[in-house]
Amino acid sequence: YCWLANVGWGLFLRALGLIAVIALIVPTWSFLYRRVLATPEWPELDDEADMPPHCAARHHQLERDGVAPELWNVSLPVWSQELETHDDDKPALAYLGSCGFLQRLGIVVRVFAHLYRREDFFLYQSDPDSGVHEPLVEVLASRFGGAMPDNVKVASMPRTGRVFYWGHTANVIAGFKELLATGHQWRWLIRLHDSAYPMHAPEYMRVFLASQPGTSFLDLKPWAVKHWMASKLNLVHACGSWVGRIEGQQFPQEEVANRGFSWSMGDEWWVLTRGLASYFVDDRLEPFFKLMEHRVNAEEVFWASVVSNIPGFSETIEESLVWRVFSGSDDWREAKHSPDNIVDVRLHTYMAEIKRDWPDRFFIRKVVMGRSDDLLRWLDATIERERRYYEHPPGDLSPADITKHVPGWIHPSHFGRVWPNHTSG
Repeated sequence: YCWLANVGWGLFLRALGLIAVIALIVPTWSFLYRRVLATPEWPELDDEADMPPHCAARHHQLERDGVAPELWNVSLPVWSQELETHDDDKPALAYLGSCGFLQRLGIVVRVFAHLYRREDFFLYQSDPDSGVHEPLVEVLASRFGGAMPDNVKVASMPRTGRVFYWGHTANVIAGFKELLATGHQWRWLIRLHDSAYPMHAPEYMRVFLASQPGTSFLDLKPWAVKHWMASKLNLVHACGSWVGRIEGQQFPQEEVANRGFSWSMGDEWWVLTRGLASYFVDDRLEPFFKLMEHRVNAEEVFWASVVSNIPGFSETIEESLVWRVFSGSDDWREAKHSPDNIVDVRLHTYMAEIKRDWPDRFFIRKVVMGRSDDLLRWLDATIERERRYYEHPPGDLSPADITKHVPGWIHPSHFGRVWPNHTSG
């Protein structure tokens, strides 16, 4: 009896020790898997532990209730004939750009040097947390003797410029309001990517657009159930620069669709008529804004979905004017689901398609200073030839003022200054 008792206690103690080891190993392995081995969540979300205190009440309400059901019934305002764009042989253009990275400042300024014309308007938005605002103002103003002209403005983004979430799109809508309030009679609004480069001179773009009045150029595709966005339905809470997941809740994609709304997708690098840009600042869109605040990758759902559902919309939508290519290889892109960087070592891979699409594209993305230099020099020469063609009357062989139109210079006041990656990409 005593022998059996001793054996029983021994087995019991060994089992207890094994349980203790497992209890130690499992949490440790789970921590290591989450932090080291597992694929990071994408798009990135912040930990709830880092949530600012003032965001907590709204976060807990969303955890409890999700998106308010009254927002599931999307009702967009009817298109008004007053928004129709009038014909204009030489329409003025507006450009809305952004710069959130110092290493892209060189491209932004080089593109500006190609695009600037006195009759157009330029609004650049900078992320106040990036440290790029003052350098951008200084280098743009240096082209005009230190004083910015009245058709160029640099403004701080009213919200964080963080991509994939609503603040990024809300900044663009704020830019619409600012551009429409200037009193400048621009006819088309061109959205600039800070890694895109023009394929044509502005004179070509102006003629191209004037030949198609009432036409916007937008990446507009039907909803694809197998696209990665279709599976990213976790509800998100954006509060300042912090964005967190709402556990136990989903974005009501299907519920909205079941009520007659047609979801669409497409990127945000478009050219819009003034009328369509004016539509996007209509206060009656506010309920839809509140819905989209909780959508992952809002910028690639919002624009296409609104355009697809405008009641009575009578303008034309054509294909995007931005050339890009997706190889799916991490060797040639900066981030997951980004298009390829069009770098010189791979230029032979893309060139036939670029030349084929050339007449119907305004910009190419993404380019990288220091790695796309041969391509950029080739584009510089092409744009300059077009400028001469449109600006010089037949038989006028006088030399052009290259310093005003062909970039690549650095203002004398900047020699010796350290611009991170300004010339090396």
